[in-house]
Amino acid sequence: MDDLDDLLDEIEKDFQENAKNTRSKKSKRTKVVDDDIDDILNDDDVITKSRAPQTTPEAKPTAPPSVKCSVVYLGGGESSPGRATMTCKRACDRLRCTSCDFRVEQFNDYEWRSSVDYLFLRNNMPDFKKLLPKLSPKQGSRAYACQCSWTSVRSFTSLQKFNLKWVCGKH
Repeated sequence: MDDLDDLLDEIEKDFQENAKNTRSKKSKRTKVVDDDIDDILNDDDVITKSRAPQTTPEAKPTAPPSVKCSVVYLGGGESSPGRATMTCKRACDRLRCTSCDFRVEQFNDYEWRSSVDYLFLRNNMPDFKKLLPKLSPKQGSRAYACQCSWTSVRSFTSLQKFNLKWVCGKH
């Protein structure tokens, strides 16, 4: 489809240039260009196909509206993940870091060792196997990390209590 548009643009440009230079006398090239344009304009299949929608409106699945958590919570391994509302307390599972623009990964029943650092995360996120040396198994805990920040949580806690640049990335 792009090729057809490019061809039409090239033909139209050539046509306009030739028409300006030789208004009274048409060259062979202009005649060919005119014939090509006429053929394209008269070809119903090309016009119909190029204007046909890719999918019909009936076939298009309707996705629920994307909404953010009303209050963003982090939670331990026992907490239920999902979108938090004012009435339903859940640990957000769609966190994104506004500092490194990386998805926040979560590891249930693990916590970060004190030796974890920025460079380690920067080089190893999100490969779980590479992260394991800095993770300790801890039942009921959940380790969170992006490429620049990390924390471990055992119970529901509001994200505001942490000095992290994480936001809900919409559910």
